[in-house]
Amino acid sequence: MATGSGIIFSYVPFTKFYVVDNAAPQVHKYDAAGAYLGVAGNSLANARGVAADATGTRIWHVYSTNYIAIDDADGFRLAQWVASGPSKVEGIATDGQHVWLVDKGTDKVFFYENGTEITTFGTVASTSSFALDSGNRNPRGITTDGTHLWVVNSKSKKDEVFKNTTSGTLVGKWTIDSANVNPRGITIDPTDVNHLWIVDSTTDSVYQYSGAASRTSDSQSADSIFALTAETRTHRASQIRQRPEFQYLVPHRPVLRAQAPRRR
Repeated sequence: MATGSGIIFSYVPFTKFYVVDNAAPQVHKYDAAGAYLGVAGNSLANARGVAADATGTRIWHVYSTNYIAIDDADGFRLAQWVASGPSKVEGIATDGQHVWLVDKGTDKVFFYENGTEITTFGTVASTSSFALDSGNRNPRGITTDGTHLWVVNSKSKKDEVFKNTTSGTLVGKWTIDSANVNPRGITIDPTDVNHLWIVDSTTDSVYQYSGAASRTSDSQSADSIFALTAETRTHRASQIRQRPEFQYLVPHRPVLRAQAPRRR
């Protein structure tokens, strides 16, 4: 897959991660090894999260407390809606068809059936919601493979990942690396639901937890860490989202997105 236009058949480095800086606000690109690739583009003020469909043609931004904006790959605003129910959204996830929001204000996950098809400029009620576990009352990010939801929780003495089914049944939880002291976002690799990555706004680093998608108990240390670049650290990173490695034809317009898994 390629986006953009042009006839120059040179390729830019593969982008693996996008980290949202909610104070700039900007989206920064990193490759799979953690090398900084530059600024992908501008986000929205007080951005809380970003997600996209598998083709990268639509990008969802969560900003302010419960506002959702949908742009195309060129940054053109397609729609904007207000999520009714949440009061302080901390993250957004999509499987390419549905949308989930994790809300710190109500300690709930809100589900929007066929949420990727919402094109209204108005208020949208959720299809359903479920309460987070009693220990998951400070959610900082959410990701999904369409079957499970992973929510990272930040506490003063123990930061954890809670794994739920999409209907809200708790599957398990586990404690993240003690060095990962201030988690602000979580993601999976939608092409290989195996590893988890968590971004930290105190250490300004991304922590990789290999094989952690199947973990439901105990604790796990990060087996790989890479530091965010100074350009991202200036205002702290609020979210991290991931997409498969795509090649782009150049010249191209950068896009801001978290790639959703393709539905089978």
